[in-house]
Amino acid sequence: MPIFEQKPVRELLAYLQLLHNPTALFHLETILGEALPQVQERIDRQGGLFQAQDGVGFREAVQHCRAHQLFSAGQEKRLSTIVPALQQYQAARMELPLAELISKIHSFILLDQSRAVDGDELYLIRRLVQHARPFEKRLGDFLEDIALQTAIDQYDPRADRVTLMTLHASKGLEFPVVFIVGCEEGLIPFRRPGMKIDEAEERRLFYVGMTRAQEHLILTHAQSRTMAGKKHAPTPSRYLGNIETALKELKKAPPHKPAKPKDDSQLKLF
Repeated sequence: MPIFEQKPVRELLAYLQLLHNPTALFHLETILGEALPQVQERIDRQGGLFQAQDGVGFREAVQHCRAHQLFSAGQEKRLSTIVPALQQYQAARMELPLAELISKIHSFILLDQSRAVDGDELYLIRRLVQHARPFEKRLGDFLEDIALQTAIDQYDPRADRVTLMTLHASKGLEFPVVFIVGCEEGLIPFRRPGMKIDEAEERRLFYVGMTRAQEHLILTHAQSRTMAGKKHAPTPSRYLGNIETALKELKKAPPHKPAKPKDDSQLKLF
């Protein structure tokens, strides 16, 4: 597993993401270790209100959610220490090199959680610090670089296993069988309330995913889906209707509970 996907690093990166974009409150889910569906739902419903207001920072965004009682008592207690710390690091980020900033945030995390660091975590943080050194004080460039460091960098075409990846990461690769799941409005094309869809880019991305298949292409959509703690009845993606009927074989999967495999068996694709 890449170091950026391991828990201690993901938690630290969530702090850095909030320093870079103080109103991206969904990163609090990683820091607090629990989902905040009410917070994200309110931000989505307001259509990027925070981003549209100059000068709105992390403290103001949190205060907005507090005013609507969107945090539990336990979350409020954690935030009473996290918010001042982030404000302090926000003020210091233009002065401190990233490597030093990461070390300070990691020390705060250990203190906030009242725990000691183990050897594995220390190794991961040291690697993250080493990765950050060439970026000096360029936090945005550092986060962009990490976003491009996906599990596909460790992809081994010789491995006999299923490969999970995003549509972005699939570019340039080919597989005998490709599944594209979630072919539904809101996911493909991707859309958040209040945000415009880049129709041309989303269509191109879907095409990239489809053309990764050498022999079989399976496109799926669900009759119901739970997102942000709420159940929805999604509409099939508009792109499915653009595929010629002669090229499609429609199948409806019967509802069933998957059989529990034996300890020494492996699930089959077909």
